[in-house]
Amino acid sequence: MPEKKKQHYIPKMYMKLFANDNGAVNIFNIKSEKKIPDVPYADQCYKDYYYGHDLIWENKLGIMEKEWDNIFLKLSKDNAYSLDSNDISLIRQFALYQRHRTVGNNEYLKEQLTIFHWECLRMKLQHDKVKFTDQGLEKFIRAKMEDEKIPQDTLDIAQSAERNCLINDLSFLLINYKTRTELIISDNPIILINKFDKHNVGYISMGLVILFPITPHKLIVFYDSKMYPKNKMIREVVCANDGEVKSLNVLQFINAEKILIYKDEFTIDQLVKNSNENIKNRNIVRQQDKVFSLGTSENKMIGLSSTITMYDFNLSFCSLPKFVKKIPEQCREAAPRKYDPSWGDKFKMKEEIFPVLVRDGIYDCELSLNELKRGLEEMTGFANYYWKL
Repeated sequence: MPEKKKQHYIPKMYMKLFANDNGAVNIFNIKSEKKIPDVPYADQCYKDYYYGHDLIWENKLGIMEKEWDNIFLKLSKDNAYSLDSNDISLIRQFALYQRHRTVGNNEYLKEQLTIFHWECLRMKLQHDKVKFTDQGLEKFIRAKMEDEKIPQDTLDIAQSAERNCLINDLSFLLINYKTRTELIISDNPIILINKFDKHNVGYISMGLVILFPITPHKLIVFYDSKMYPKNKMIREVVCANDGEVKSLNVLQFINAEKILIYKDEFTIDQLVKNSNENIKNRNIVRQQDKVFSLGTSENKMIGLSSTITMYDFNLSFCSLPKFVKKIPEQCREAAPRKYDPSWGDKFKMKEEIFPVLVRDGIYDCELSLNELKRGLEEMTGFANYYWKL
């Protein structure tokens, strides 16, 4: 076999933490709903020359994986207080690169860019009064996208996020679960959620939570401690909540592309019992609009949407304080964690404009006019309080 042809999008050093003593893992295929026991982890989650024949990214990742491996092995056997600041920085690095290197993420981005370019070109052709068919235009765009180096491009995004320290302010927490149910991973294991504003999981957003298991009983969490102060200044907690582990496994199921990786059969059997509901939530994620637009067919603003993992259960490590919960969900907006004067102006403008839009029937809102006004004022006040912390 040519050197480094077999390029993993889930690194072997990560999968082996969920392997048995024989170096094998169990696989659950979501589409076929079949369990595949005892398969070598080294033969999972790879594609030939996935990062390119030049081996540039394959070699870069190989160097990083050696460092991640040392830290994860240490953390799997020891507690979080054995880590220094450099160790935690490397775990952050793993979270960034792992999120962007999966096939699921790359397929999402490819489809997203296809729609984006289609919309942009369609708008230009209409403006220039050039005749075209939607089918022909789509075929042209998809042919052009075949030449794009998507895995390399998404890793460039991760590298940029690392260099710009976008998640360096997030606090670190290790949760040690003393439960019968074990944690599982998937072929898309890094989960981003936001209990404050569930539709906004940007790297700079207030309320962001990044989580992923590193063993069947240990979970790593990077979280906004100004939004979720419960465990602030604590590096590790022990949790015996079996239901929480089941909820975390549901998140992996919803976020997965094709497979789940697990060690304990009891755990996967418990998860599969509720597969209908989980599949429904998976479909909601996959049916989300990948781009959003505002304006006419000939003159519009087009943007890219983040993938959102939909769920409706609580997690102990990211519970909102009571005074934050009082802000109606319709009025919450995850502004940047770092103070930005333009966002302060935006909140004040929303206080003035949105009630008028609701009153005039231009904007639909489930809240009464007074509730909306009060909620927007509470959001502005909270944002100012948050930025001063």
